Amino acid sequence: MAEIKITYRFHFSEGRTREHDVVLDADTGRQIAGAARSPYAWTDLEYKKCRHCPLKKDDHPECPVAFNLAIVANAFKTETS
Repeated sequence: MAEIKITYRFHFSEGRTREHDVVLDADTGRQIAGAARSPYAWTDLEYKKCRHCPLKKDDHPECPVAFNLAIVANAFKTETS
């Protein structure tokens, strides 16, 4: 499987730098994550599912957007916004 890696580099006012990598499947564009499931209940596909969402829980136990957001939120949970 071919991958696309995007590295985001954050520079903080006190001089710190922090990097966050996002790895995507080159064929599907879906994020490849280390965790198979999110520990957060709000990423479950049926939790406040969008009316127009075509995804089925059997194929996507978690909302892909919520799952990807959870990865970033978890990585930066100790940072001040």
